[in-house]
Amino acid sequence: MRLASTKLIKPGTIVGQTVFNEGGKVLIQKGLGLTEKMINRLVFQGITYIYIVDELTNDIQIEQ
Repeated sequence: MRLASTKLIKPGTIVGQTVFNEGGKVLIQKGLGLTEKMINRLVFQGITYIYIVDELTNDIQIEQ
């Protein structure tokens, strides 16, 4: 898992950690594949980075 810019991720990328908004509401669950619409919504809501699943870093676990 690694931290990635929402402006650089591509559709199909798997979310590594659940994404919450400022109020604590779940926006995207861990393990879901992102669509273009989801990515655009994250950017629109001001979320600049999320954790994604990455083959090169799949052995790294991030604690919340």
